[in-house]
Amino acid sequence: MLTMEIICLLILMFNADEYYKNFCLNCHGDVLGKEKGKTYPIIFLPGSLIKEVTKTGFLPFMPPFQLTEEQLDELTKYITENSKQIYNIDENEINSSITTISIITPTFNKIGNSQLIKQQDENKIKSNSKSHVKDITVFVERGEDKIWIIDGKEVKTIFTFPNVHGGIKFWSSGFIIPSRGGELGQYFLNEGILKKVNVCQVIKNVEVLEEESKIFVSCSIPPAIIILDAQTLKVKSIINLHFQPVSVVKTKNNKVVVILPDSIGIIKSNGELLFHRVPQNIVSVLVEPFGEFIFLGRVQSIEVIGPEFNEVFSIKTTSPPHFFSSAFWYDKGSFYTAIPYLNSIIIVKMFDWEIVKSINFPDFVFFVRTHPNTNYLWADSGGYIYLINKYTFDVRRIEISGKEFHTEFSSDGSLAFITSRGENGGIIILDTATQKELSRFKAKNPAGKYNLSLRTKPLALLGFDIYKSKCWGCHHPTKAAFGPPLSAMNEAMIRAQINHPKDKMPKIDLSEREIEALVEFVKNLKHFFDLSENQN
Repeated sequence: MLTMEIICLLILMFNADEYYKNFCLNCHGDVLGKEKGKTYPIIFLPGSLIKEVTKTGFLPFMPPFQLTEEQLDELTKYITENSKQIYNIDENEINSSITTISIITPTFNKIGNSQLIKQQDENKIKSNSKSHVKDITVFVERGEDKIWIIDGKEVKTIFTFPNVHGGIKFWSSGFIIPSRGGELGQYFLNEGILKKVNVCQVIKNVEVLEEESKIFVSCSIPPAIIILDAQTLKVKSIINLHFQPVSVVKTKNNKVVVILPDSIGIIKSNGELLFHRVPQNIVSVLVEPFGEFIFLGRVQSIEVIGPEFNEVFSIKTTSPPHFFSSAFWYDKGSFYTAIPYLNSIIIVKMFDWEIVKSINFPDFVFFVRTHPNTNYLWADSGGYIYLINKYTFDVRRIEISGKEFHTEFSSDGSLAFITSRGENGGIIILDTATQKELSRFKAKNPAGKYNLSLRTKPLALLGFDIYKSKCWGCHHPTKAAFGPPLSAMNEAMIRAQINHPKDKMPKIDLSEREIEALVEFVKNLKHFFDLSENQN
């Protein structure tokens, strides 16, 4: 039995420096921010958050540590006090680091046919197939620091980008690549050109506001938001922060919001940051497709806040949710989201804000994905892919090799891209309808996959669901049927026809959100259908 004297002796023997080196350094890097770890640093964070996560864990990524309150306090003090150093951001240094590399000759047109002509300095891959920019999926091969560009089922381009992990963000001319090494890449699809700039020591994530030609870079070290010109990559402004950001996100009406562990800031057009304090530590963030509500993940709760940062919904938890892989869909007048949480998926009816279902799995759930052209949520747990019916919540498992996770779909939903790990790991491409394997590519330690249309048009995807539910019987996307094709309509026509139907169209009661999503879908038909089809 431990006596008080023995407990006091153990506390006195505790060495925070040695403990950190043995249990924290490998993943989080050193407390000075000089030596990087496998994941994000924990310096420039509130001491209360460091203590809470160390005590409760961040499952499934980090287990709880069995320390006394005194040891937790000592470890927290060691981390926070040793990381109090000044990091200067030199605008001239950032601007002078900009470089341009010609990866390949032009491969893609914005809308139209394309082919890969030449590949430099990498394995040569040739293709003469027709393609549209809507079909592009970007894949991160973390083990080799590679970026793959896949068009349909074919690999078009592979190039190297150091310290890449994920977080790809698309814009009209290509995509942005953040790296944990602090370097940001900007790839131009039409020209086959890669621009690079050294922004900071560690990048957390990026957001793009194309209307203002701005790239917002959230940096963990030093804690800052650095706003770049999207055309030149030169610095437009720098916002220093008191803690490292959780994320920078875009909400409704292109409002850019910075989430910190203890506050939420709105970036004004002049570069100023207007803060709103929140009472607890935030560790993850999710913005629903309408951009009206923000999901905040805390260590022991999920909270949803509205446009005025007021709480509208909350769920008690024992570990933070994995927001980055949530899925959204529509059914019978309601919008839903599926949130991975430990070994379960929580189904929430949005805007009514109620939990519809909690589905348990044998192991941790990392990713959930769906598409309007599949009836299922595709989730991974314990190396297997599970299909959950979006309407009945029945569950079945796909048998591949037991090492699969993370599904992404092609723009039209006909293809499912599955990541597979192990000696023969890589990307497996399945027929979404039959789940039969079509092809696979070998890759080392594969990570995220990002489809251009699915990542840039989340609201249009909900509109796609509504179209299939309410409009498909009479209106073809590109051809005249019982009614005119959607491609011949604009927003004013759609709203007028819904509100005041004519020409034998029945009255369909739709909410403003349903109409907004449907209009967004029609505006972006080219991302999901070939508009060159005959419309007669």
